Amino acid sequence: MARKAGGKPVEDFDELAWLRKAKRSAVRSKPYNLQDAAQQCKELAIKAGWIEVQIQEIKKVVAKSVT
Repeated sequence: MARKAGGKPVEDFDELAWLRKAKRSAVRSKPYNLQDAAQQCKELAIKAGWIEVQIQEIKKVVAKSVT
């Protein structure tokens, strides 16, 4: 009875189908300064149940001014 919604049986969760359509989201909006901190955050996210956690490196490019 609890597995019915609107008269139709509820399908089991399909993780692969969800991953194909899922929008990626950041665990943290502000980047970490240290690689070790990012790695710890990744490990905590995986323990919390996040799927396919990745560390993405962001580099700042500073333009030299020619005078």
